[in-house]
Amino acid sequence: MHIGFALSTFLFGITTVQLHFYLRHFPDDSKSLKALAGIVWLAELGHHFSLWHFLYWLLVTNFANGRALEGSSPISIPSSIFFMSFVGITVQGFFALRLWRVTKRTEVFCVLIGLIVTRFSLSIAIAIKVRSLMLINLMKIKPLLTSAWTTSAATDLLVTILFSYDLHTRRSGVLRTSQLIDRLIIKIIATGMLTSLSTILMTICFLTLNDNLIWIAILMINPRLFSNAMMASLNSRLSSRRMDAKNSHNTLSQFRIAGVHTDNSIELSTAATSGTKNTRTDDG
Repeated sequence: MHIGFALSTFLFGITTVQLHFYLRHFPDDSKSLKALAGIVWLAELGHHFSLWHFLYWLLVTNFANGRALEGSSPISIPSSIFFMSFVGITVQGFFALRLWRVTKRTEVFCVLIGLIVTRFSLSIAIAIKVRSLMLINLMKIKPLLTSAWTTSAATDLLVTILFSYDLHTRRSGVLRTSQLIDRLIIKIIATGMLTSLSTILMTICFLTLNDNLIWIAILMINPRLFSNAMMASLNSRLSSRRMDAKNSHNTLSQFRIAGVHTDNSIELSTAATSGTKNTRTDDG
């Protein structure tokens, strides 16, 4: 539990640095996108304070008091569940919307939204149950916990697979374009699989290691993985733009990719415009 809280604090620091980097390097982004990034960070802050309060309640206020676990849980536990689920559904909704903008497949978007709403509803039910439940009796809500986590992992896997497939279908005969798409697919799989695998691992530990609380450590860092995935997708556009500028002399066909899982607004724009300008300069 201590290790989980330490890792959670470390990852929250990374999220904060990424938010600062984003606001500094992308001042022209829409206000709604900036607000979304800020809201996710505030939810992470609320989750971090909830964890801190729970650990203080457990290790300081009720130090060596085993009977505290037989009473109702502190308010910080349901609040941490709420903030954690809010971060998860916000980030998943963000990527689901980006996927819809790329593929225009409304049926897929509706399925993803259905999974996200289901996950949030289960999380709210868990928060309500935990508030009135003794900490030693968490196994009584095992079906709710496993259902929420399974739904979350399925959403992440579905988004990752669909983004990767869409990118793969956009491959062209241009070598540099194909190489760039391959790198994007690797990033998508790495980032998308990180959140889904962490949720799957947490579920397995919860179901199989009944006398071990390692799943709580994974639970503490899980929302940090979501927020950092979102911030990384926003900030990675800078390196993509630099790569695009570096290779602008190699004219790419008019090709645009917007909203992939790891690079939510990656533009493989054409170099036709810049190439035309260079030609005019040479002629002059």
